[in-house]
Amino acid sequence: MNPELEFDDATKERLTDIKYLRSKLKRKVPFVLAIIVIHRILVFIDPHQDFNPTFTMVFDLLVGITAVLALTYLLFDHVMKEIDLERPLSHRLYKLFHGVLDYIVIIPYLVFVVTVMNMFVFSFSPISGTSMAPSYADDEAVIFSHLANDYERYDVIILYEESLTDPYLIKRVIGLPGETVEIKLGRVYIDGILLAEPYIDDAVVETTCVQTNGSSCTFVVGEDEYFVLGDNRDGQALPSERSGYSVDSRTFGMVEKQNIFGKVIFQFRDFNVLN
Repeated sequence: MNPELEFDDATKERLTDIKYLRSKLKRKVPFVLAIIVIHRILVFIDPHQDFNPTFTMVFDLLVGITAVLALTYLLFDHVMKEIDLERPLSHRLYKLFHGVLDYIVIIPYLVFVVTVMNMFVFSFSPISGTSMAPSYADDEAVIFSHLANDYERYDVIILYEESLTDPYLIKRVIGLPGETVEIKLGRVYIDGILLAEPYIDDAVVETTCVQTNGSSCTFVVGEDEYFVLGDNRDGQALPSERSGYSVDSRTFGMVEKQNIFGKVIFQFRDFNVLN
């Protein structure tokens, strides 16, 4: 600004406020743009990308709008001449940019935090189907942790099975590495010992041998592998309806440890939020 010019009190007040707004935006805008760029990189290297609830067209649009507004501000501020700062319109525009960006930057911050959590800590997944009924319902969703290195018997896990059209499944760990799992007369035995399964109703649900259609079948669990079953073994876990039987290790065999995404730690009603 020209030091020889004398301004009235209102103009001086506007110039002081503009200086303050420019100072805040100078720090905020580059940081927001950096967060947006880093988020885009993380999304595409995220091994759990399919579970990231922010990896949608809506969030992409909101983040894109934020980036456009931030870049527009940088261009606007760059072309502003010192004499233009004295005008009331300039003050209003700086206040507008500051006000809008102050709220909308919440979006890139949110998607960045969710993406980092999705990559390293936990993810969300809606439940599709009735293979884990009645323990987990079709209208529910789960949070599963990525922090587990090993899995114990009865853990409910999210896994990937490439041979299926819908490859992401929720199942229960039954057989551990090195064990022999035998299905005999509708019951499950681990190394010859009957497995206690309090989460299913023995009077209703029967564990069958899907591949052989016989009364007995045996599976040997290899190193770094797990034998998994759904709770709805024969499709009769829900008394009000007859559903398809659980597609699990009886059908596609053992699950390699590297194909397990995590252990379920919390379940809740979905309300279609995550679909």
